[in-house]
Amino acid sequence: MNEEQRSRIIEYLVTNLDRPGKVKLQKTMYFLQEALQVPMGYDYVMHYYGPYSFELDYTLSEMQGKGILKIDQVIYPAGYYGYDISSGENVERDLKLPSEYTDKADQVTHIFKPMDAQAIELWATIHFVGSILKEKGRDSGKEAITKEVKLLKPKFSEQDIGEAYDKIQELRLS
Repeated sequence: MNEEQRSRIIEYLVTNLDRPGKVKLQKTMYFLQEALQVPMGYDYVMHYYGPYSFELDYTLSEMQGKGILKIDQVIYPAGYYGYDISSGENVERDLKLPSEYTDKADQVTHIFKPMDAQAIELWATIHFVGSILKEKGRDSGKEAITKEVKLLKPKFSEQDIGEAYDKIQELRLS
């Protein structure tokens, strides 16, 4: 996939997710690439809020520099900060995605638009851990994934992890 196509997909997601933060956009892109097999070409590593691509973050900064995206830092009432990403002044108004990716981009925006960043963080961590366990030839069933995710993300209960795992399976995002 070339840079222009990647940029169009990112623009499309930003528009259709309705001003996502960086966490939401990172995880939505992760699922688009890793679960729905859209060849974005980003590498992901486990980071504080789950799978993270340094290259995607760089792409977002480049797009901001070109005026395609606007990225504003916001401080939430609880005292922590995040980012609000919206279309910039140089965004293409009549945005068309490559046709082979439109349905998949619509699928992830439909699933993740109503979710908050913390829920998406959990889902992406579950998927990432499952992928790593499979890659290493280890048990990648629900119990094994729940155990590993709980170690990485103790803020989530085993019940929350299990319910999220089930929903990912139901939506065929595994």
